[in-house]
Amino acid sequence: MSYSFSLSKLNFLLAVRKIPLRYKFQPNWCQNVSRALILKRSQFIPQSISLLFTFPSIFSYKKANSINSSLSVIEQVDSALRAGSYDKAVSDLRELLKDDAANFELVWRLSYACWCNARDKTLKSPEQLNLFEEALIYAQKAYEMNPNHAAAHKMMGIALTEANLGKREKLANSNRVYNHLKTACELNPDDPEAHYFYGSVCFVACVIPSTVKSIAGLFVSLPKSSFEEALLHFSSAENLKPNFMCRNQFAMAKTYEMLGQFKEAHYWMEKASRFEAHTVKDKKDRNDAIETLNKWKTNKNFKLFFL
Repeated sequence: MSYSFSLSKLNFLLAVRKIPLRYKFQPNWCQNVSRALILKRSQFIPQSISLLFTFPSIFSYKKANSINSSLSVIEQVDSALRAGSYDKAVSDLRELLKDDAANFELVWRLSYACWCNARDKTLKSPEQLNLFEEALIYAQKAYEMNPNHAAAHKMMGIALTEANLGKREKLANSNRVYNHLKTACELNPDDPEAHYFYGSVCFVACVIPSTVKSIAGLFVSLPKSSFEEALLHFSSAENLKPNFMCRNQFAMAKTYEMLGQFKEAHYWMEKASRFEAHTVKDKKDRNDAIETLNKWKTNKNFKLFFL
């Protein structure tokens, strides 16, 4: 059986050549074009048009495939972050943002990855300071992109805390940090990290020396909180995700100590000292817990618990 090559078919082929290459290799595209080209003359125009109505599915596939790819990339990044592979997460996210700079999910994750990576570096080293600075830059960008997202508020709060600023600037930012983290907890009450960071701000607000508060009060408004509020959020974090962070257990122990509840303080410090650490930060915090326990052995408030 042979088919004549009509002018209509020629026009069709010319039209096909103008279609962007990336669409020609989508599923069913080649099959549809082939079927259109071998139709009988009487069938060519109506059936070709019918076949080419599969174009919307091509575009839909392209969009869906892009979304699935994006989700897959984010899952890979999150997996690297959970494993403590912060260098890899930072490197991957930087590359991804070169082609997708407006992706909010990538932006706030890069801020978080930089912040996590910085904590594992040598204290006050140029590398650590640069990573903390980058964390703040991307936190600000994420907040500008979506000021109603919990992750943006969380990253603004923790990035401002670690920013390379003087004591006066940090005190001036303390209310901003407090409000960002409080909002993060309100927007996403199921985020254990947000509760930990907010609890930490509450704790620090309680231990600032009165002399510093008096002097700072002349220039800035400092957040007001209580050890009870700090403990509430540390406990919420632990209840949401038990054993997720050594520092949270350490912080709970110190807060119980400040409240005079020494039995509970000893329990949580002991727990922190036996934490199964996988990251550099968790290992450091576990060592801090061990050192604190050794100091408590000679403390009259804790002697009973070491018998």
